[in-house]
Amino acid sequence: MKSPAGLLLAALVLPGAAAAQQPEGIPRTAASVELNLFNLDVVVTDAKGNPVHGLKAVDFEVRHDGKPVQVTNFSEIRGGSVPTGGAETPVPPGAPTRTGDEPETGSDASRPPRRIVLFFDRLQIPDARQRDELFGSIRRFLDRTLGEGDEAMIVTWSRTIRTVQPFTGDPDRLEETLQAIERRSGRIATEKAELDMLRAEDSWFTKLAEEPDPGSGFLQPIVGTDFGGYMPSAELAAQQAYFEMKAKTAALKGLNATLGGMDGRKVLVIVSHRFSRYAGLEFFLKSRSDVSDLGDPRTRQFDTKRYLEEVTRSANANGVTLYAVLPAGLESPQPSAAETLGIAPDATSGALGGREELALKNEMEALAFVAERTGGVSAVGTGTVPAFVDRVAADLDSSY
Repeated sequence: MKSPAGLLLAALVLPGAAAAQQPEGIPRTAASVELNLFNLDVVVTDAKGNPVHGLKAVDFEVRHDGKPVQVTNFSEIRGGSVPTGGAETPVPPGAPTRTGDEPETGSDASRPPRRIVLFFDRLQIPDARQRDELFGSIRRFLDRTLGEGDEAMIVTWSRTIRTVQPFTGDPDRLEETLQAIERRSGRIATEKAELDMLRAEDSWFTKLAEEPDPGSGFLQPIVGTDFGGYMPSAELAAQQAYFEMKAKTAALKGLNATLGGMDGRKVLVIVSHRFSRYAGLEFFLKSRSDVSDLGDPRTRQFDTKRYLEEVTRSANANGVTLYAVLPAGLESPQPSAAETLGIAPDATSGALGGREELALKNEMEALAFVAERTGGVSAVGTGTVPAFVDRVAADLDSSY
């Protein structure tokens, strides 16, 4: 049995028992007890990601600060229907004896409300087909998951957070907001312009190195030489990417805290353009880089792991499950005729697109980190989006 997708189970800790009812005519006494309630929603899936049904309270073990906590309230939600009854609910020692008139555990008339945040991270998807698939899948997800009492909020990010649509259950308002975001996302990624600038600087410095040395009349050595003239610009671009990741993760922590004050099932879906483990890694690479180039310590200079860990801790503390998708997937490399012979390919050069592949793996690592540590899943590429949103919807439909 696998239970990755959001350990959120309902556990009740009763330090004391209520006093038994006194017969009429006898003076009554009142006492107060401290009640600690821990609400956990748990999604259980098998190895193929399919929901597992029919589990009972005895199938779970809940620990708090390393100590076992007795589960007293337990129910199963299936497909948004009424929670299933018949769950074996353990009775804490000292609790009053059930008379049979009390409602059964899990017999609530409705499922818990759903709170969904869609976080659009500076989307830049010039391909119209990819945009249609992404936003069509998101619309289908909201249609499937939002019912009576449910709410969704839409947030955008572009170096600062902006609440485009506050929490609402109105499908028309959500659709209007999605249309506006879809129109703005049809742009070429800004990183391409920065990479073109770095490539031009690299080409210029390489060309200077190819010119004859005035003292010797011979060309300077080229093979194996790192001219590095563009590195100050690369480090500046990477540092800016690092600061943006720091601000972005702080914004996500704020959203987790907002959701933490709400009841019901809470998920935050990150639709990302850049969410890097090593910020700005692509700026240190060239178009025909391979994995050996990651041995350069400069590529790991701006490690964001501590910020990713802060996001997961805040999500878990507030009962929020994170789901993350990078819809653009592998970006297409763009060769340039302006490249000089010093950086043009030869018989031993790596394949074009090495930078894009390494950058994608860098994004995938960060997305998987925050999703898996909060019980969610991650995906890359528009082709995976339909299955991705189906998985999020299924997790919302089936829980304990």
